Amino acid sequence: MAKNKISRRHFIGALATSGVVAGLAGCAIVPVHRAYLQDGHLILKLDEIEELLSEKDAFVLQADGLPEPLLVIRTATGGLNVLGSTCTHQMCQVRPGRGFLNCPCHGSTFDLDGQVVRGPATKPLTSYRFTTNASSMEIWLQ
Repeated sequence: MAKNKISRRHFIGALATSGVVAGLAGCAIVPVHRAYLQDGHLILKLDEIEELLSEKDAFVLQADGLPEPLLVIRTATGGLNVLGSTCTHQMCQVRPGRGFLNCPCHGSTFDLDGQVVRGPATKPLTSYRFTTNASSMEIWLQ
């Protein structure tokens, strides 16, 4: 019986495609929202934030010019927090889950304030300063 052989090029192509699909599936865990960076900050409407947080307690915020995708998170006390989504260990994207942020690459775990709960990461996630008023949230990158 002849064995089916796969070329190295076909194997690498299939592997790359599966990585893209897995990455997209990971993004589907929480909503993704596109925003526009203006003069070093982002402005989001609070009703827009509430809608994005209605199904999950976090969403990914993306905008051209951001140093990394941001996570807007509803904390256990009902407040909000804005953190960078890049693990400080080897730069994988963390994912929200059950009161923590988890890195799927090497298992680092962060609390909802971005502090390391379990390594191998030793540094906290980047925390972004923000202010809110009656109708909007302003996120500062500096």
